[in-house]
Amino acid sequence: MTESGGHTRSEAVYLDVVSDDGEWAMVARLCRYPQRGVQWAWLHVFAGARVYSFTDHGIACGAAFTDLDAAHALYEATSGDLRIRFERRGAVAAPSAASLVAQVRAHAQEGASFVVPADGPGSVAVSVKASFVPDAVPVSNRQGRHEMQGRVLAEMIVAGQPHRLEARGHFHEQEQTDPRFTVPFTYASLRGEDFGLIFIRGARGVRGQFTEGGRSVGLTRVDMSGPGSRRDIDLSLADGRRLHGTLQARHRYEVRVQGEARPASIVAGSIGGRACSGCVNDFRVDALPFLPS
Repeated sequence: MTESGGHTRSEAVYLDVVSDDGEWAMVARLCRYPQRGVQWAWLHVFAGARVYSFTDHGIACGAAFTDLDAAHALYEATSGDLRIRFERRGAVAAPSAASLVAQVRAHAQEGASFVVPADGPGSVAVSVKASFVPDAVPVSNRQGRHEMQGRVLAEMIVAGQPHRLEARGHFHEQEQTDPRFTVPFTYASLRGEDFGLIFIRGARGVRGQFTEGGRSVGLTRVDMSGPGSRRDIDLSLADGRRLHGTLQARHRYEVRVQGEARPASIVAGSIGGRACSGCVNDFRVDALPFLPS
């Protein structure tokens, strides 16, 4: 089975947290295809100069769908040494809290740029216990997708060593019936101390929101340079503001999706002179317009 799953209902849940300087981060994702009996999981821990990564796209999945209208939602996968469990409390469009408990055997790598190894366990025991509390208004940039930024506390044990990461992060849930990973895109979630932005950008334009002060403002245009160690970004907001920013990639990595590269990065920099950090992911970059580098 390919990761896109074809035209069948799928549901995904995601949580990340990135330190202010982008050196430390945790990214976790679970995507379920109940009608096909399969689900896939990713867990990456970025710990300074070392990275611990895990992917599996062939985990058995039960036939029951998650009740997204319920005030409590649970997503869970187990396989061998893998345990991953997401919970959401409150309405899907405006959750009051979320959590992640995960345990994997990950692959360890050195350096700021790497390719995630083939599916399956590595040799390093990694466990994560993370809590998410929203601190910004919820946004939705496509039907069936609900996204929020907030405070995350992640307590991690990597190769027997405890680590604690507390910073702003991102939680989302998404259900859809159309295939995943079929069109080119750049997706970003960036957070400052008192502002944030979430957008998905394609060949036809951008869908996104800039959040601050308990409200959101639509993004009407996003221009940015392509994947690299530094990316310039220019934002046009629906209220008339124009903001310029620069993002430095602290970690660059690549996950294979349907046999294609999906470049991703953990970044830190500034937007409109205000510090931020977060995640920027790309897919089929040759088909996307970018600023000259």
